Amino acid sequence: MKKTLSLIFFLNCTSVLIYSQIGKSVEFPSKDGLIITADLYIFNDNLNTPLILLFHQAGWSRGEYIETAPELNKLGFNCIAVDLRSGGEINGIINETFKRAASRGSGTSYLDAEQDMLSAIDYAKKNFAKGSLIIFGSSFSAS
Repeated sequence: MKKTLSLIFFLNCTSVLIYSQIGKSVEFPSKDGLIITADLYIFNDNLNTPLILLFHQAGWSRGEYIETAPELNKLGFNCIAVDLRSGGEINGIINETFKRAASRGSGTSYLDAEQDMLSAIDYAKKNFAKGSLIIFGSSFSAS
């Protein structure tokens, strides 16, 4: 019983230490200069750790992955959940990239969001992915 309680305590402390590094928001420019917002789920600072770029579905935000990204971390993947300019709100997370695009009169269609995806790939390769880079889409961003 004592070993089980120690293990549970260790796992809980480990989770706190790992996840205290997660949830940081970053910003970087799209191809047309629009600022993109993304959330980091980086549990391992080794740049050779496989990285998954998470692109949300139509009408949503990076908040789509608030539960999925930590599960992917447990499987050994670093993740970045990206707000594309075609979006809205999900899980209480407002799509900041969409807000910026709408306020400046930029297009917010699915095709307009392609440049955001390409910019996110470039950003990830430059800053976080020296090893495998996986593109993960949902709905329109999966195509």
